Amino acid sequence: MGKYDVTYVPTRTTLNENYADTISYTELFEVGPSSKPLLINEIVLSENEARIVFSRAMEDASGCDPEAFDIFVAQPSTIEPMDLGIHVTEVATDPLVPNEVVLTLSAPIYSSDDFTLSYDASKGNLVTLDFMEAPDYDNVQGFFELDNVINTLFDGSFESTAIGDWTAGNWGAPWDDGVLWELSNTHAKSGSTSLKIEMGAGEGSILNRNGNIALFTAEAGKTYEIGMWSYVESVGDGVNLSDLRFYTFPETDWGAGGSVYSSTFPTGKWVYRRWNQSFGSGGEQTIN
Repeated sequence: MGKYDVTYVPTRTTLNENYADTISYTELFEVGPSSKPLLINEIVLSENEARIVFSRAMEDASGCDPEAFDIFVAQPSTIEPMDLGIHVTEVATDPLVPNEVVLTLSAPIYSSDDFTLSYDASKGNLVTLDFMEAPDYDNVQGFFELDNVINTLFDGSFESTAIGDWTAGNWGAPWDDGVLWELSNTHAKSGSTSLKIEMGAGEGSILNRNGNIALFTAEAGKTYEIGMWSYVESVGDGVNLSDLRFYTFPETDWGAGGSVYSSTFPTGKWVYRRWNQSFGSGGEQTIN
């Protein structure tokens, strides 16, 4: 980065003489850092590392202080998970995939763990190839790469869904009197659409999906992860906590976990919540 001069020296040689001249420009151009935002596209986890996938290529990160990264690893809980105390021991840029920074972890992690990462720019020195310093990042979730077993016809991101495809399960008055749901373009985790639900204190409802329901074949004795993304604008201050759950049929676990919206649930950002479920006999299942 900085201001640069340019000097041009043309030459010509004839049989008897050499000719030359010099043209100089002072501070002809200036190179500065990029102003394009640097985003974390995702954090991909494996047993002993976390791979941060940035939106563009990074300089060598081997000199970055591991203490610039604060990671939270915990076994899943619907209320308040307990930190397992795992930390970063080494930082490096993948030489074959330069937009990925690899963090070596102090202990193994598992696909059932909750994982979030924060980065303190005042302690670290991550920088892009176009000279932009990485900003602070706060509580970015990381995930293992898992296979989605739901049939591909199911529109989990609401891109091809019509609001008429979702109907009330008729809890009845007074619980579902004021509950409203609509397709919204205000916030979307992927694509451009999400399902927006509004409900007040003491209210609740069941939503049923009509047509192209989520189908998958469960193997007996295997454990499956069920998860969803939520963007919460306001949690409210009620004594009883709100929650959102999905149930499978014909094998139904009425005590299945879900996303519980306590006073500490992050607002104004997309947050992933998941729980595990096993199936005694297996076979084709629906989820709703």
